[in-house]
Amino acid sequence: MINYNEDTIAAIATKLGVGAISIIRVSGKDSIRLVNKIFSGKDLEKVDTHTINYGYIKKGNEKIETAIAAVSPITNAFFISSSSISCAVPCLLNKRGATFNDYASLQVL
Repeated sequence: MINYNEDTIAAIATKLGVGAISIIRVSGKDSIRLVNKIFSGKDLEKVDTHTINYGYIKKGNEKIETAIAAVSPITNAFFISSSSISCAVPCLLNKRGATFNDYASLQVL
């Protein structure tokens, strides 16, 4: 069961399918820390809120997609990247401790 007060939750916020971008929302107390584990760019724990930061989504040391990460005190963090990897980002975050309930997307990586 998801504990909405404690869990870090990753969710795809845009429609799945062919498109130019995909938004993945990450919220919860550990969201910035977990996003930092798969984001190569500025340290998101050290940037100001209400900022957008350019970088890459990475799997291990491999850069798999160019992305921007936004930091907000309300939603905590979200990614904007191409729709081709929209299912991969929540999967990568799930492997690092975030909650994600879409079984089909977890099969991507």
